[in-house]
Amino acid sequence: MGSDLPRVVDVGASPLSRPVYGRMLEEGRCAVWGFEPQKDQLDALQARASDRETYFPNAVGSGG
Repeated sequence: MGSDLPRVVDVGASPLSRPVYGRMLEEGRCAVWGFEPQKDQLDALQARASDRETYFPNAVGSGG
């Protein structure tokens, strides 16, 4: 993974619809760090992830 790529941080990365950065990712113009605490959604993301995508099973925020 190139360190010179812009990094997108996607909080709540659930694959319900195509992300706004989808085209950039497909064209190899960005990398993604995604956070998705719902196991089934995380599994779906990880199953189709490219080498420029990393997904974490964490929620972001205080929860309040």
